Amino acid sequence: MTTWVLILVPALVLPIVLLFSFAGCTLVAPLDEHTAAQPRFTPSGAPRCTIGAKDVTCKGTIMGLGSESVEVRLDVTGFWRYRCNQQARPELPFSDSVRQTYSANTFTNGQLEFTSTYTFAEDLTQANCPAATTPSFRDMWFTSITLTISQNGRLLFTCRTIPGSPLQAGQTVLLECGP
Repeated sequence: MTTWVLILVPALVLPIVLLFSFAGCTLVAPLDEHTAAQPRFTPSGAPRCTIGAKDVTCKGTIMGLGSESVEVRLDVTGFWRYRCNQQARPELPFSDSVRQTYSANTFTNGQLEFTSTYTFAEDLTQANCPAATTPSFRDMWFTSITLTISQNGRLLFTCRTIPGSPLQAGQTVLLECGP
């Protein structure tokens, strides 16, 4: 009889002790919102950017967000050219960004569908035309696109075009993302 008690008591008590110890750890040390929320792009929501003649529009869907606002920053670089009385002039570089903040009440079940658009506006005051000539816009193209997504100041994702890949009007590009 003693042998059975020595075998049976630990076999019954051990699972109960383990169960309460794991449950106790969960109750005593609750996860904060940033640990609990694991933001990621939905399967079909990885950022895609469509390039227009003078604009870039990026869209994506993130899920697993906490209850704090999300900032999406779209940075673009490229070149533009102009003419002076129909004579072609050298290209000028440009770099610009737009920011959008989405409040938590725009999320649906911790999911956010975002759209960010940058539109190029030429600044003809930068044109270096000879006196008595009129500058006019010729064309432009983008060389890089970067999306930076953060929540409450904490970086979630940085998404970029693949370096060296051509960015042409009418093209839709999938961005490469990392933390």
